[in-house]
Amino acid sequence: MAVCLQGAAEAGPEGGRGGGGPPSWVLPLLPVASLGLWCLGGWTVAIMGGWARLADRHRAGSRPSGHVFRFQSMSLGRFTGYGNMLTMIVAKEGLYLAPIFLWRVGHPPLLIPWGEFAAAQAKQGAFGSWAEVEVGRLSPIRMKLPDKVWRAGARFRTESG
Repeated sequence: MAVCLQGAAEAGPEGGRGGGGPPSWVLPLLPVASLGLWCLGGWTVAIMGGWARLADRHRAGSRPSGHVFRFQSMSLGRFTGYGNMLTMIVAKEGLYLAPIFLWRVGHPPLLIPWGEFAAAQAKQGAFGSWAEVEVGRLSPIRMKLPDKVWRAGARFRTESG
């Protein structure tokens, strides 16, 4: 009990001990630092997973019209997953992929022509079915797409192949 009273007596007017705390210049930097870390994380994921490489070749100029699938999941490469955050559009021109607004840093929308897809395999798991495909002829990138999206593009793939 004496310890509690002694600690209360040493507290400063703000309730802190000894009037310490962060310097006044730290608080304005917190939002800037948070934004910087968010951007760094977005770019890192894009580079490690292969989105940046795909964007070099298949950056979308505009959003095509077609069958829209919102809040879809996909994995790219070995370690990168995009859970319920992508809009996918199956269009005649190809497969359009765009992440939600908060994840656009390092992830510009893509439009991948159907002719770029190869080696598709249907897979089934505890959480649903998907298509495992490879994108690109030279150094292909492995992509796991929802089966319903892959099946929706079947007629376009046969037209382009």
